[in-house]
Amino acid sequence: MDFGYTQAQEALIARGKRDAMLFAAEGTAFGKSQAWQRVAQAGWAGLCVTGGGGHNALETVAGFEALGRGGAARGALFALGAHLFGAAKAIENFAQPEVRDEWLTRMGDGACVGALALTEPTGGSALGCDGTVLTDDGSDGFTLTGTKTFVTNATSAGVAIVLAREADVPAPMNLTVVAVPTDAKGIRAVPLDGYGLRGSDMGTLHFDGCRIGEGQILGKRRAGLGVVLSMMQWERTCILAGALGALDRDIAQVRKALSERKDGRGSLLGHQAIAHGLVDLWQQVETARLVLYRAAWSLDQGKDALRQSALCKLTLSRTLVNGSVELQRLMAGAGWANALGLADGVQDALAMAAASGTDEIQRNLIASRLGSP
Repeated sequence: MDFGYTQAQEALIARGKRDAMLFAAEGTAFGKSQAWQRVAQAGWAGLCVTGGGGHNALETVAGFEALGRGGAARGALFALGAHLFGAAKAIENFAQPEVRDEWLTRMGDGACVGALALTEPTGGSALGCDGTVLTDDGSDGFTLTGTKTFVTNATSAGVAIVLAREADVPAPMNLTVVAVPTDAKGIRAVPLDGYGLRGSDMGTLHFDGCRIGEGQILGKRRAGLGVVLSMMQWERTCILAGALGALDRDIAQVRKALSERKDGRGSLLGHQAIAHGLVDLWQQVETARLVLYRAAWSLDQGKDALRQSALCKLTLSRTLVNGSVELQRLMAGAGWANALGLADGVQDALAMAAASGTDEIQRNLIASRLGSP
């Protein structure tokens, strides 16, 4: 067992430190910004896909963590993660070769932004409650009707990965995943306002009789459950790696700020209550990092990545929420006033906790596999 970085990981970490400031905190959709193009030119938009960087999961999380630690905005990192882990990897692993190669080339060079559309306005992410319907139109194709919400990159995406069901077909054999070009007739994107993850371009996609060809199906028709479970392993494992690096950065900034603040006994870090609070945070981050790297290794090795990815998402979500709240508390009034962006960090962490499945969904998945070797 080796806890050191490989040469490839060290090189990617160095790139992350160098390129972190390309990921600006955009007030508008990151995928539509000039910063997105600079990120793509630097190779991040195709980091872990064939024809792009081709990096494995371990290298990828190391690079994303370095971006976060180096100062990249969490909303921008989240948008890139949704593009890569939610959309590009799904196309790489499940699209037909001619469709795969065309999309991955455009996604890797930044010409096309990817989005993953799973959540329903009424059923959430519960697969049995999917209200978006795929209908066989009798002419070697389908029509797609329904609504998906809380879609990252909604208004900037060039392709959306959509889960739909077929009516009058028993579950779970009624689910199909399709790749939908967002310039197709019958698609409308509406931005959503919310707190946290500024620039991530959260929105709703409406499908009104959108035409779907056979070539747009990912995997096989009516095999959508297996496709979703497989492709979510990449997203749940990797998408919060950058935010973990950003929490590392915030801890260092708070430690510096508290060391410079003094009372009658000197630096505030001399108070055990404050010093121990930072130690507890550091311990949580180190534990989460071990879970993250174990999950990425499991993904690369194909060793029960389903359970490990769920454990990774659960652990990192809790660490980010607990850590961001504790940092704001330690900074007291300055934290409330958003010093060092700490109040923004709390909102970002709460938003990310709901993404890729809530804690309850992850616990259900882990519980279903507790008896597995």
